[in-house]
Amino acid sequence: MAACSCEESILVVEDERAFARALLRIASNYGDAVHAETTARVETILADGNRHWKAFILDLFLPDGHGLKLLEQLRPRFPTIPALIMTGHLDGDAVNAAYDLGAAFLLKPFAPSRIDRFLSSQAPLRSTSSTPGLARAGATTEVASVGSGRIGVL
Repeated sequence: MAACSCEESILVVEDERAFARALLRIASNYGDAVHAETTARVETILADGNRHWKAFILDLFLPDGHGLKLLEQLRPRFPTIPALIMTGHLDGDAVNAAYDLGAAFLLKPFAPSRIDRFLSSQAPLRSTSSTPGLARAGATTEVASVGSGRIGVL
């Protein structure tokens, strides 16, 4: 396969739409932010093969699968791509499994600066501006929620 000359991309796998929009806003400051709501959609995106991945941000519980299982499937193809697992449910086994797969782990809710910090340490800001990612993303004003329960402030 020929080397990709396209912009580096960040994969955001999150099924909650408002939360995904906020994550995509932040991620877009670091590269081409690509969204998938399901593991099936991830496979379609990856089958394209026209992207150079710089980070994966994965929700733990997805409509058709599990974020850790997805990362386990991604690791043989992308062993060095930085990954972040997010969830609203604390589970020691999941934290340990994320660690074993070389992934960072965040428990929702979390400050948007944590996503910004993860991406800035793995995938430097685009060179279009010197403004920090959160300020340009406007992410501090959106609240992502499911029903009446808040899952994260972004």
